[in-house]
Amino acid sequence: MLPPRTENILKIPGLPGSPLIWIIDKCEMREGVVIAASLTEVADVCVMTSILNTNDREVEMQEPLLQLDEVDLAWDISHITELRPQGQER
Repeated sequence: MLPPRTENILKIPGLPGSPLIWIIDKCEMREGVVIAASLTEVADVCVMTSILNTNDREVEMQEPLLQLDEVDLAWDISHITELRPQGQER
């Protein structure tokens, strides 16, 4: 049960053998119930995520099945020659 007008941090089962770092896309599970976009780590075959109930009433939910996107941990920054704060002149 999700209490009215709350943010709930939930531990949701993942799939065994999944990569360790995942992105969860924001999605509305049903009217007024939203899973927040988040970067999460698999721990004990579970992921932590935030679910918001924006309704004025309590909502009963079944355990969600989430589409998880693997994060590319090998981000290539070799093409960047100089890093400066935005708006700062050379």
